[in-house]
Amino acid sequence: MPTVVQGAARYANARHSRQRARGRSLARGNRVTQAFRLPTGGIIDRSRPLRFEFDGTAYEGYAGDTLASALLANGVHLVARSFKYHRPRGILCSGSDEPNALLQLDRGARTEPNVRATTQELFDGLVAASQNRWPSLRFDVGAINNALSRLLPAGFYYKTFMWPPTPRWWLRYEHFIRRAAGIGRSARASIRALRRAGDRRRTGRARCGTRSGARRCARHRLRREPGLRRRLARHE
Repeated sequence: MPTVVQGAARYANARHSRQRARGRSLARGNRVTQAFRLPTGGIIDRSRPLRFEFDGTAYEGYAGDTLASALLANGVHLVARSFKYHRPRGILCSGSDEPNALLQLDRGARTEPNVRATTQELFDGLVAASQNRWPSLRFDVGAINNALSRLLPAGFYYKTFMWPPTPRWWLRYEHFIRRAAGIGRSARASIRALRRAGDRRRTGRARCGTRSGARRCARHRLRREPGLRRRLARHE
């Protein structure tokens, strides 16, 4: 294997001292911008730099990188928090079996949760964020669960929140339990908004509601836009 980084010899006469790879200086000579990137090798295209963001910080990778490899090349090791105790988690694997690096991807108006950084190909303008933390990844208030781990065994919510035995108290507990459930932000709302906008752009239709309100709405639209075609649609 080619030599990547060698330290100074502990003895006076070092062998092949002029041919040694001197770590950072060699990387700078090859214009490697990422501090943890090897100067050569790999299947990436070093002539095509790509910019991306993670948790609001801008980084740079290369075409052929995965999001995980680009983060590691930039020295980003903390990428997530564990689900229950919010313990710090880093990238563990290199494929679809990665259990930790589940990130939120923002694609314009659309968001996608639980994307594995090890399988997501890097592209220019990619915006990713960590999940299951507040207010930030390095300072996560939820990490207090780790200090209270003895009080939070498996299935603790089936007993801990059963008192006082009144529905009013359970509804209060349920609010916080539901907020703690899950990891990423659901993409359902953004997908629905995009679908509605796409339907309006493709068909030019307007949904006016039901029953008498729909008739009033339709008449109002027809007066304002005489070119509209009338069509009665009944939704079962």
